[in-house]
Amino acid sequence: MQPQVVQVGPNLWVEIGVYSACTTGVKIVASVYMYTH
Repeated sequence: MQPQVVQVGPNLWVEIGVYSACTTGVKIVASVYMYTH
């Protein structure tokens, strides 16, 4: 069970990073869309 507990940390940070990247990408796309329309 110990290894799985250790795995939770990195996976959580990866999910946070992906979520941040996605939200940032959406903001950029929205800004470009508003700027070009």
